[in-house]
Amino acid sequence: MTDTDPTDTDPTRRAPSTVSDIRTDPSGITFGTLHPDGRMTDRRVIRHADIGACPHVILDPAHYRADGACRCGDPTHDMAAWGYVWDTRVSLWVAPPDD
Repeated sequence: MTDTDPTDTDPTRRAPSTVSDIRTDPSGITFGTLHPDGRMTDRRVIRHADIGACPHVILDPAHYRADGACRCGDPTHDMAAWGYVWDTRVSLWVAPPDD
């Protein structure tokens, strides 16, 4: 069986497919700088569970602290450039209200 076989139910051979799976999956996504010669530098792995725990599921390694915690609750992390606004009521970066 392969990871694309719909009858394969072995979770060790499949990528997480639900939010619940992502939040408990110990594997991760590798980020880095890929050079033309195939070398990768600045390699960093962010766990699926950490990405799934982020309220906005942001795929930028700079958004995660070394311990894996996302920075949605960090007012010094400039998420305004991405279109988010700081909500003082909940102390989180949130999506702007609809106009």
